[in-house]
Amino acid sequence: KIGETSLSSAQDISALGISIGADKKIENNKVSRFYSTIYGIALRLGIDEVDIGTYGSKVDTNAISLSIYGTHYLDKSGFIDGVIGASHLNTDLVRKNSGETDKNNGERDGKQIYGSIKFGREFEHNEFNVIPTSRINISHTRLEGYTESGTEALKYDDQEINSLMGSLGVMIDRDYILETSILKPRVNFEYSKDVASNSKAHSYYVSDSSKTYAYKANENTQDIFKGGLGFDFTNQQGLTLSGEFEKEIISNVGYINTVFFTASFLSRKKTEYLIAFNGDEESLGSSLKIAKTLGPFALGLQLENDLSSQKNSNLNLSLSSQF
Repeated sequence: KIGETSLSSAQDISALGISIGADKKIENNKVSRFYSTIYGIALRLGIDEVDIGTYGSKVDTNAISLSIYGTHYLDKSGFIDGVIGASHLNTDLVRKNSGETDKNNGERDGKQIYGSIKFGREFEHNEFNVIPTSRINISHTRLEGYTESGTEALKYDDQEINSLMGSLGVMIDRDYILETSILKPRVNFEYSKDVASNSKAHSYYVSDSSKTYAYKANENTQDIFKGGLGFDFTNQQGLTLSGEFEKEIISNVGYINTVFFTASFLSRKKTEYLIAFNGDEESLGSSLKIAKTLGPFALGLQLENDLSSQKNSNLNLSLSSQF
């Protein structure tokens, strides 16, 4: 659930997804130039149902996605991560302006292709681990035009959404070996630039096509600076602690301060208990999770809450298996 704000109506969101994938590791051989390679394929089926406001508006989306991913280790310290995928979207929409108006119904199809590639290398300097990285993300989404049915029906033209972002970053950490535990403080910096994101939508009423309503996303390139301080702590009894403070500065927009803390315990019966807190200046969220290993399966139950407003909550139940 997402509570109502001054800019948007309340939303009740239900989501169901099933992912099936397989990957394989190939060690160094005479044929490959890489030290070792991990590659895989994943198929995901998803259903999202979103009820908007109190009048009966809703958006239901069925999606199927296929992605191919891989990690190539150039040697013992250098690596390349990559993923490329495609999705097909089918959306049923119901729009109501008030409780007394008729429903306006529509169906819209969409297609999306996306890809990401990341380069990195790890090396040691005076007992510190230094990992510089670079990444490029790109996507193209095409939403087909559609016409609503109803007394206040709208017609929407085809819409294309493009995104291209590049980033450079570095993470530095160090392991401190204690008697029965390990403490790893870390610091990271990242610079990202949104260089080619754009989208434009056109719509008009079926009863009056002479007036067109247009929406154009901000095409100005943005510089994003991100820095963080954090730590990881683990001990032999199964306790893990992790925390981080992060500051993100977006040019011509402002900044966001984010903090999170996670504590988990893995018992000898292969049951994990986890509690987490995360938030910024405006909201604070919590997460409670219990995960149990049952033979080849992993069963998980997770409850998420917005502690600031008590209006937003999310309950997740998952069942997964690795083979």
